[in-house]
Amino acid sequence: MKNLSQLQKLLWESPGCPGFHRLAPRSTLFPFSDDKTARKINKEFSPWILSLAGKWKFRYISNPENPPQNFCSPELKDESWNNIAVQGCWQMQGYDHPHYTNSAMSWLNSPPSVPS
Repeated sequence: MKNLSQLQKLLWESPGCPGFHRLAPRSTLFPFSDDKTARKINKEFSPWILSLAGKWKFRYISNPENPPQNFCSPELKDESWNNIAVQGCWQMQGYDHPHYTNSAMSWLNSPPSVPS
């Protein structure tokens, strides 16, 4: 078994992070019970589609190594958290600022290590 320090590697520095808990890829087609139904109604009315758009609870923290206690728990108390619009970009909703780069790394650390 791996030692504890290996298990505690920062998730956001792991090359596998984008796939963490991700479902297998699938077609983005909209399902209907048959072709006749698909031709007569709008995709938004498919009973197999669930939009995630809306207001979501959000709490910006400046240090991801110290998240709120039990933040993964279904019993988390998030009443004091703000709401943000989903679909949206939290940086454009008043949290932190946008980060852009199109040519070189913005810091000197070697990937996947990031600065503190």
